Amino acid sequence: MDAVLYCSTFFFKHHQPDKRTFVAMLLCFLSQTLYQDEVLLDLIYERCVLADQQKIRSASVLCELVELVLQAQRLCFVVVDALDECEGDQLGKLEGTQGKVIDWLESLRKHQASSEPSDRCIRLLISGQRNGVLDERLQHWPAIKLDSSPSHMNDIKTYCEIERIRIRQEFDAVEDIEKISWDIIRRVNSRAKGGRRTDPTSLLTS
Repeated sequence: MDAVLYCSTFFFKHHQPDKRTFVAMLLCFLSQTLYQDEVLLDLIYERCVLADQQKIRSASVLCELVELVLQAQRLCFVVVDALDECEGDQLGKLEGTQGKVIDWLESLRKHQASSEPSDRCIRLLISGQRNGVLDERLQHWPAIKLDSSPSHMNDIKTYCEIERIRIRQEFDAVEDIEKISWDIIRRVNSRAKGGRRTDPTSLLTS
């Protein structure tokens, strides 16, 4: 069941119901890990058969299964992108939905810290915009703040210039499109404040 390196990634997208929930993330991690390590298939199948079928897709059952396959790896990277776009159901609060993901990731960290010394290691990488929830919950995690990086600001300016050219070409017939396109880009640059989608990146190497 040992492996040299495994990587599980999930990208939250708030406009896609199947990519904005905690359960969707867990299902993705389970699927990816099993695809990379087929030895675990039989074990997970047995667990699924024994589980209450009405709860098989519940967060509690999936957490147990995902933790089992991740902890079976010698070295595993878990990447969670755009956590600020995790919304859960429409009635859920961000503090609850995003906090639940962070609680689970912290549980992986604590489990590893409390385990007997071994050659197994899970490394976590989380990215997301500051939204009041992530700032508070991840304040004690090692972080890389991309909005303070000159290269990041240059990337935003380059992106805006490409979009300005596209706008000018698409609406070439519009009067004063050159002036309008430059005005749009100036506004975007002045209000971006270094953020597109990965501002800041919070990194934990546990």
